[in-house]
Amino acid sequence: MTRKPKSEVNEALRAAQLEWLAHAEKTTGKTHTELAREASVDPSTLSKFKSQPNRVLTALTITQISTRWSIPAGEDVIGPGAPRGFGEEAVPYKTPINGSMLDAAIQALIAGRNNCDPWTLRTRSLEAVGFMPGDVVLVDLSASPRDGDAVLAQVYDFTSMKARTIWRRFRQSGELGFLVPASFDPDAGEPMLVNGRNVVVKGVLLPHRLRPVNNAA
Repeated sequence: MTRKPKSEVNEALRAAQLEWLAHAEKTTGKTHTELAREASVDPSTLSKFKSQPNRVLTALTITQISTRWSIPAGEDVIGPGAPRGFGEEAVPYKTPINGSMLDAAIQALIAGRNNCDPWTLRTRSLEAVGFMPGDVVLVDLSASPRDGDAVLAQVYDFTSMKARTIWRRFRQSGELGFLVPASFDPDAGEPMLVNGRNVVVKGVLLPHRLRPVNNAA
């Protein structure tokens, strides 16, 4: 298999990132400077990205903006330099070019809902509450989690510049919130404190669970 030249890869990545950033600006009504500043990103990072033709954004920059503004970013936007582990549990659902019955069902379910996006599960971390690998689920990015909700979250390691997008169940204990696996696997993971910095809830899953016809999971 012939690999594309690095210049072609960067060109495609830059085009995807420019489109994603334009979508973020339109969705939030913010300038790129405001998007960056409120996501703890140096505003000049986005300014240079826009003005310098050969520049691309790092996976960490995309992740910080994506999490702060609840704007999903797929692998085509994050790029081949994405931190290891990113997207292993959660993948933004991509609408088929020719459409499908599944896509029609998704569009019908999200009609009239603001900030609601479809995602695909790649984990059994929510199997105990009925969600299985391969399921397409709807995530309300504007909802605040309540005790017992299944949620989409992101976990950051700023030291190693790694990030993970995960599915967990939200549990409330007094004023504190925790993420816990809802899996039958006793080694699925330990509870994580939601602190708004390196552990952030992106959205709450709606009860709908869709599955592609050819999915055998």
